Amino acid sequence: AQVTDIYKFDDMYAVNIDFRRQEYCISYVTVTFILYSPKVDELWAKLEVLYYSTDSYIRLLDKGPPSEEE
Repeated sequence: AQVTDIYKFDDMYAVNIDFRRQEYCISYVTVTFILYSPKVDELWAKLEVLYYSTDSYIRLLDKGPPSEEE
């Protein structure tokens, strides 16, 4: 899912996307994985993009399928 609008990046334009719950910066010439800390990666593995705007986006915390105890 797209998580940003197109924005100016150096001398080109780019957009950030969420692919398999990892964030990437896509420009006309490159695809760059955006590295976050292990804690952020752990949290984002449970999140789904709900909405994005020019400079921010909202993610939904998905706790996964219910366990037998629930």
